[in-house]
Amino acid sequence: MIEVEIKFPLRDAKIEGKLKKLGARLFESERQDDAYFLAPDRDFSRTDEALRLRIASGKKGASITYKGPKIDAQSKTRKEIKVNVDDADSAKEILNLLGYREAKKVVKYRKKYRKGGFIISVDKVHGLGNFIEIEAHGKEKKDVPGLREGAFKIAETLGLKRSDSTRVSYLEMLIEKGR
Repeated sequence: MIEVEIKFPLRDAKIEGKLKKLGARLFESERQDDAYFLAPDRDFSRTDEALRLRIASGKKGASITYKGPKIDAQSKTRKEIKVNVDDADSAKEILNLLGYREAKKVVKYRKKYRKGGFIISVDKVHGLGNFIEIEAHGKEKKDVPGLREGAFKIAETLGLKRSDSTRVSYLEMLIEKGR
């Protein structure tokens, strides 16, 4: 699966009202605790990859997600593979036994809205502030341009400028902030 994602710093306190006027429907609100891992065989910061273990409030178990290198210059589009596991502690132990080490945690409160085939997340990220992400999923690279432009159209409807979008992940932002 290919995840097409655009992200913006959020300065508009009325964004959720705008989402409702747009016809987006809130379907989930949760705390997400994301642990990112370092690989024993390569430097993910150089290969632009990520391996994440996510524990979400109100959900059983956790998910492990691999994110490949970004494949689009205008968005955070990348291959994404996710599996759910019943036991987060055992999943973390397996990763550690295979040589993966926890690098950093990202904690956020996320409200997820749905508008057509798009998921719009309003995030409050500990240590970073507020953001909005608009994403959709495609099967092939040929799906990327249409999905990306659809996401930017939603952003523009919400009063967000394409030039204000960022391709930097929360993990990268927290690492940079810590330097």
